[in-house]
Amino acid sequence: MVRNIARVLRPGGKLFLLFPCRYAPFAIINRIIPNRLTNWLLRHFLEESHGGFPAAYDNCWPRRMQAVLSRNGLYTIISEACFYQSHYYASLLPAYCFSLAYDLSIRALNVTSLAASACLVAEKGRR
Repeated sequence: MVRNIARVLRPGGKLFLLFPCRYAPFAIINRIIPNRLTNWLLRHFLEESHGGFPAAYDNCWPRRMQAVLSRNGLYTIISEACFYQSHYYASLLPAYCFSLAYDLSIRALNVTSLAASACLVAEKGRR
């Protein structure tokens, strides 16, 4: 995907990426349990959820995605990590509290590879 975007993007053009991170607890759980169970859990415990989809989360952590972008001639100009993922556990108060403590801890330590999601803005090199 990144290779094709880099190919069609004009020099100086910008790419905005927002993606879930591979090592966030919800992403690990999503890769471990069968997708049918994921869909059922999301529909029954999250309001307005229509279920989920199979996800591999390949290259989905900020440092790795920056390397993929760079390899394709796109240079990261903004990188932000979002650490809040506790809303996934809002239906079960103990799990929510544990998740919130986890979110606050990894945010305080700025462990971006464990973030819930990342937002990157990259620019194609000018010729």
